[in-house]
Amino acid sequence: MYDLDDDLTIREPDFVAESSFGSEPRLKLVGSAETMIASSLLVLTDRLHKTMAKTPHREIVVDMRRLEFMSAAAFNAFVGWIALVGELPNEQRYRIRFLSNANVLWQKRSLGHLASFAPDVVVVVRE
Repeated sequence: MYDLDDDLTIREPDFVAESSFGSEPRLKLVGSAETMIASSLLVLTDRLHKTMAKTPHREIVVDMRRLEFMSAAAFNAFVGWIALVGELPNEQRYRIRFLSNANVLWQKRSLGHLASFAPDVVVVVRE
C-alpha cells in the first residue's frame, strides 16, 4: 500500500505532534508550538505531504483542539504545506481538515486566514 519509513512524530517537553495513518490519516497537535520547533514542524509537514501523495486518502485531519499556542514561524509550516497541496494536479490533491477549539481565539483568526487562502484545500471545523 504505502510506506511510512519516515518518522512522523515530534516530541518536545511542551509540544507533541503525532500522526497516524489508519482508516483516516490524522495529525494531532498538543501543547505549545514555539518558534524553536518551526523547523521540525516544517520537516514533518513535508513528510506528511509526501506520504499523502502515496496513499489513496484524499483528506487528512489535523486536530488542534489541544494546541494552546503556535508561533508565526511554526504556523508558516502549514502555509507551506497548503501551497504544496495546491501545486498537485487536481486528481492528486487532498484536503486538510483542521479541527479547532472554538474557545481559542488565535485559532479562529489564523485558521480562517488559511481557509480563505486555499478554500479548495482547507476545511476548518470549530468544536
